[in-house]
Amino acid sequence: MTTIALLGERALSISLGMTWRRLGALPFDSPLTVLGTVVAEALVITTYLLFGACVGAGFARYRAWGTLLVVPFALPAVLVDLATRTGVVGSIANVELRPDIEHAEVPPSEGLLTMLLGLGGAALAVVLAALLLYALLRTIPVRPS
Repeated sequence: MTTIALLGERALSISLGMTWRRLGALPFDSPLTVLGTVVAEALVITTYLLFGACVGAGFARYRAWGTLLVVPFALPAVLVDLATRTGVVGSIANVELRPDIEHAEVPPSEGLLTMLLGLGGAALAVVLAALLLYALLRTIPVRPS
């Protein structure tokens, strides 16, 4: 849906005679980078789903103490936000303060290398979240109902 919204935003801006560029985030200027954005967003969704499952498994395993584990379980979510330069953490990381907030600037991202680094970081976040969930699920005691 994010990719469709970006394509629509770009088409609307161009039809109104305005220039359009995606600030921050991954490049979005060719069919290859649009496809990369689709893959990156799918990895973001997967990471967040696994993060949610980790939180649930943490509560199932450690009860109320599982609340304390939410912060370390969020590491893959933070990593995927930084890698794709989206989400809350990624948006904050995008801003370059010069020298104060009134002169803040969000530079555009360009190039295939930026896309590959973003995809690699997002894939790493998915693997990390899956490993955390696997480790938690292996420790949850099985109780008869």
